Amino acid sequence: MSEIKKELKKPLIDGLVKLNLPAADPYVTGKWYCDMFDLDPNASNHSPLKKDHNGKVVLQTRSGMELFFIQSEEKLPLCYTNADGYDHTILLFQVKEISEIFERMKEKGVKFYPEEINDRGSCGREFAFIDPDGRKIEISDYDTEDWYSIGPLKPKLGDLITLYLPVHHPYITPKWYCDMFDIDPNSTRHPVKEHGTNGAMLRIKSNFTFFFMTSNEFPKMSFTSVKGRNYAVTLFKAKEIDEIYKRMKDKKVDIISDDMAERDERCERFSFYDPDGRMIEITNGT
Repeated sequence: MSEIKKELKKPLIDGLVKLNLPAADPYVTGKWYCDMFDLDPNASNHSPLKKDHNGKVVLQTRSGMELFFIQSEEKLPLCYTNADGYDHTILLFQVKEISEIFERMKEKGVKFYPEEINDRGSCGREFAFIDPDGRKIEISDYDTEDWYSIGPLKPKLGDLITLYLPVHHPYITPKWYCDMFDIDPNSTRHPVKEHGTNGAMLRIKSNFTFFFMTSNEFPKMSFTSVKGRNYAVTLFKAKEIDEIYKRMKDKKVDIISDDMAERDERCERFSFYDPDGRMIEITNGT
């Protein structure tokens, strides 16, 4: 295969709007995130932070991305070892006041990786931590100048800005994402190449990127709640969902949950498996 040519189209997906995360007790996990990041416990009208949570607590980041903590017996570490032997997180969030967050977590005995804040110069300062459900999460204060606040509080946790995804092949999977979603293969300084690289990076908007990294480990990115529903961790928004749906049908992509046949004026959505077996959900609503 030859290297794919540069795309000039606007990506068909706008960004990540929701993370579904399993929690042994959604109240305990949700309260921990509120305490660590000053999240508004009442950001959701339907599933606010309360002990009688009916299996779900919904919080919002500083710019409105939703965190759904869903009661489940499953654990998703959300980390893996890449081809270079580095133990990598899957989720990287943007944060305000990283030093204050670090000290809060340190006082609470939270486990860190590394044990101090890592200063990466122009890429910002960062560290990873283990949350109450055993997930390894990374945060960075990279490029936080234009933030705004929602609700009565001023959350220190911003959107997820990078998904570090393990791949079998650092060309095939990124190329598939480019083909399905019209993403520019040369959108970052780590372009999609057929040879000579262990990874590729794709940007769909200014503060969100996919970073595909060669690995032999493929942690699950879906889980089943205590009520028996299967959830994808990631939910993306796409205005042109009909075009994406038709494109995937034509390419015989494995579509899992298919709500496109039950359309209404509010939103459409469906789930699919990508080339490395990850379950991903997509919607044109919120």
